[in-house]
Amino acid sequence: MAEKPYHPVAQGGFWNTAQPPISKQTQQLLKTAMQESRLTSFQQRQLNDALKNGQALPVRCNPTSSAKKQSKQVVTLPKGPRVDPRKLNSGTRKLKEITSSGAYERDRYNPEPINQFKIRDKERLQNIMAFGEDVKPPTLEDLKERLRQAQESDENRRHRKDRFEELYEEVEERKSFLDRMESIGKGKEYRHIINTEISRLIREMEVIDRKRTKKLEEALREQGQDI
Repeated sequence: MAEKPYHPVAQGGFWNTAQPPISKQTQQLLKTAMQESRLTSFQQRQLNDALKNGQALPVRCNPTSSAKKQSKQVVTLPKGPRVDPRKLNSGTRKLKEITSSGAYERDRYNPEPINQFKIRDKERLQNIMAFGEDVKPPTLEDLKERLRQAQESDENRRHRKDRFEELYEEVEERKSFLDRMESIGKGKEYRHIINTEISRLIREMEVIDRKRTKKLEEALREQGQDI
């Protein structure tokens, strides 16, 4: 039986095989990438050393040799006093305790005082809108005087005769006078004068009547009634 050729195994067995060399093209590509990334000289030297030794590229490179990883500071909170759960109160209070604490009592209603300045400002604005100027509020004496004048005006209107009625009475008086003159044979002397005065009084009565009729029509028109 022929003997098989013997191939020596590298030190460390199959699990310690030598890393294949990196090609020049790959090295040039890495060099270009490091320059474009603006790495410091120290960082580039670390990457080159890893390539020469056949090691894996490091994930992070410190910018300088003096940079060290900052260790996280652990903050220790002070321990509080130990509480016995058996001595804790459940938080439930009795009805008597709640009532005595005043929880069911309602606050009394205290209305805010009326601001007199706001009322005066409102009156001032109303006076300006109505009269074009700020009118001084009337005093008690002013109100009494207005009431007295109003009462006197009503009294005068009641006693004052209507002009239309006055004209009617004057026309009747002149007719009566003319009838008396006719009865004693002097009608011819007064007939023209009396008839002229009666005609003048009747024309004035017609003017008053037209004005009254016009006011009546306007009042009815405002109420939406058809005349």
